[in-house]
Amino acid sequence: MNLKTLATLLLASLGFLFLAGCGGSADVASLIQKADEQIEAGKLAEAEILLKNALREEPKNPQALALVGEVYKQQGRLRDAYQVLTAVKQLNPGDASTLASLASIELAAGLREEALADARKALELDPSHPEAPILVAELASDPASAAQTTQWLESLPATPSLHAAIGSLYLKTGNLAAASERFEQAIEADPNSYMGYTGRFQILLAQQKQEEAAAAFAKAAEVAPPRSGIRIRYAQYLQQTEGDEASMAALDEILEAAPDYLPALSQAAELAAKMEQDEVSKKLVDRALKLDPIDPTALRVKGTLLVLDEKIDEAISQLEKTLELYPEDVKANYQIALAYLAKRDLGKAKSRLARVVQRVPGHLEANALLSTIQVQEEDYSGAIITLEKFLEASPNSMQGYLLLAEVYNRKGDSEAAVAIYKQLEAAQPENPQIDYLSGLSYLRGQNRSGARSAFESALSTNPLHLQSVEQLTALDMGERNFDAALERINQTIAASPDTSVLYTIRAQIQQSKGDIPAAKASFEKSIELDGNNRTARTLYARLLRSEGDNDGALKQSQAILESNPNDIGAMTTIASIYETSDRYEEAVKLYEKMLTVNANYLPALNNLAYLYSTKFDKAEQAFELAQKAREQSPTSPYTADTLGWIVYHRGDYPWALSLLQDSYNKLSDNAEVAYHLGSARYQLGHRDAAVRLLTQASSDASNFTGKDTAEELLGILKIDTDTYSASAVKTLESKIAADKKDAQALASLATLQLRNGNTAQAREGFNQALKLSPDNAFAKVGLAEILSEDPANAARIYTMASEAKQYRAEETRALALQGISLSQQGKPDAAKTLLRGIELEKLPASLKERVAGLLGN
Repeated sequence: MNLKTLATLLLASLGFLFLAGCGGSADVASLIQKADEQIEAGKLAEAEILLKNALREEPKNPQALALVGEVYKQQGRLRDAYQVLTAVKQLNPGDASTLASLASIELAAGLREEALADARKALELDPSHPEAPILVAELASDPASAAQTTQWLESLPATPSLHAAIGSLYLKTGNLAAASERFEQAIEADPNSYMGYTGRFQILLAQQKQEEAAAAFAKAAEVAPPRSGIRIRYAQYLQQTEGDEASMAALDEILEAAPDYLPALSQAAELAAKMEQDEVSKKLVDRALKLDPIDPTALRVKGTLLVLDEKIDEAISQLEKTLELYPEDVKANYQIALAYLAKRDLGKAKSRLARVVQRVPGHLEANALLSTIQVQEEDYSGAIITLEKFLEASPNSMQGYLLLAEVYNRKGDSEAAVAIYKQLEAAQPENPQIDYLSGLSYLRGQNRSGARSAFESALSTNPLHLQSVEQLTALDMGERNFDAALERINQTIAASPDTSVLYTIRAQIQQSKGDIPAAKASFEKSIELDGNNRTARTLYARLLRSEGDNDGALKQSQAILESNPNDIGAMTTIASIYETSDRYEEAVKLYEKMLTVNANYLPALNNLAYLYSTKFDKAEQAFELAQKAREQSPTSPYTADTLGWIVYHRGDYPWALSLLQDSYNKLSDNAEVAYHLGSARYQLGHRDAAVRLLTQASSDASNFTGKDTAEELLGILKIDTDTYSASAVKTLESKIAADKKDAQALASLATLQLRNGNTAQAREGFNQALKLSPDNAFAKVGLAEILSEDPANAARIYTMASEAKQYRAEETRALALQGISLSQQGKPDAAKTLLRGIELEKLPASLKERVAGLLGN
């Protein structure tokens, strides 16, 4: 049921608004003024009473009606607000605030065309309206419409909300840099721009900077009004990231400030029910239903609470009433299905679950329950159809495939189940659990040989996969206790001393127990009996490598290749040993051979790309391989590091930064990764971050490739560029002579020349640095400092300083230059406001004097 239908139903309940008054003498204007004051003070219930009295005198007073709509909107009573504001729109079609409020409700109800028309009209009437730009931006449904909307909004007066709206449009087109700039402009224009902080959160989330993103969202919620969707979304975000208690704390904070805010009441009620705080939930439900007797969430939670109280019949009655109003409510249908299950009414439970999956084909829980019921009824074909449709909607759902395989197992079709596991294994070759489940399917099909092979495959991926160890020992001994299993395996070996695989199993048990000498002896015996026992040789090679015995591991892996020259696993082990032994040419040949066996083999793609780029002059081939590896594994920190380092050497420092930061986020203890990221920060002029990373790298005990370079770059960064030094100039000139592409050294040298009064030479140096690294924040700020001497450059230097601050680099100098720019643009008050918090001691002398002068004036 949409808002328009509900609005019709509500006419009777809100009819007082349009009834003739009782002839009282109240001053309508006075009542409206007092109501407006009460709304401003957050006393919405009191305001509503005053407005009802005013409307008894003048039932169609547009000002009073608009305020009633505002009260309902602030309380989250959107259906009530929709009806009243629709009436106001008819009475006063030129009220921009009414149109914007109406548009926000229409957007929430899915009435996108109506919302867009009202939001655009509101902006035409009031180009500076604070809400309308955001609504218009949100309604842009594709990149083309986003671009058109951006062009239109750019023609309107710049406001914080306009900046945030345009930022969100850039996000839709994938232009993160432009989006970020706009969101920061929104925050700069209004430090309480919660839409600006929300945009910053989205940017940081896209960059996988989880902690910084969380801080940005927290700030958005902090500055947003209590009665705002941002606060609600932040509570939902906390539930996903920190759990139910954190989310409830955020909702409690909202309700403390706005106890009659319906969305917070209903969400808190639902969360309290989930947390088994039944009494708290009941009280919240009652409060919500007093505000809106047909609020869908409150009605649904009321039914859920009855289920929890084991009042199943009452729960079903309540939920059925809810579904009469909201037949498509997915959660209500799911809850009533659970209630019917509790009554063992499988037919009705299936019917409701079928509605859920029809409405939301990718609803995992509903599909799982529906298929489970079908299996219980031995309707295996129905369960298979259910899960296949689910997988059409959610093709990457591991759980969906596992459920489907289990249905085939229950049906007795173990071959079909194994086929699914093989499909999953191809997608996740490093997941031993899939091999383990495949082994169980073989066991169900009485295929003990297949089960053993599957469990051994799992162990070849992870020698400590205990479930597979247990199943392997159970195949021979029927025991899961390791000590008992070892005793049993010894007994079996005594009975069959020439069976290689038994010694392999014993070695695995011994290795799991930590008895390494005994495990080595068992592996040796296993290989002595069967030189072609790949599992024994592979596991033994891994054990030897973990002991630091690369020669022994190499011997075992080479023996595997003698019997199977295309064994890609053995080749990977050997190539890795070659790399650690500096035998790079041999490693490259092996990786190249692997790719002839399997052109998409990720370890070979990634490692060969790295060797091509660092040890051999094959930059283009390295780039192609690294891109392919990244496409295959877009979340791997190793593919991110390899591609990032290759991109770094191509001079694309922003792209390198994005990739290397992603890698460092997951491998922050890896000194070489820190060195790579520090180098990218270095070339981008992010001095503080670069110093931190390169210090970490150079002080690490490991001797990774590039450690000397890390120390050298760190030395350049530690040069004091605030004061001219002839020795520092010589150091930098020597560095530049050795590496003419060192943008940061060029920028540092230019800064020293600027401190010595050689402005022309400094300008040339900064331009050279920016030619090599256009986003170098240090060079941008240095050039901006020169340009700031001419007030004609004021707008340009403000932009350059803002760009430098984008990565939180050279912030103090950039802030000083922004203040100087504002002063030069005739905005002395704004300049002083910006500069008051600046730490003057962090500025070079020339800038310090200029800032002090501005503050003094």
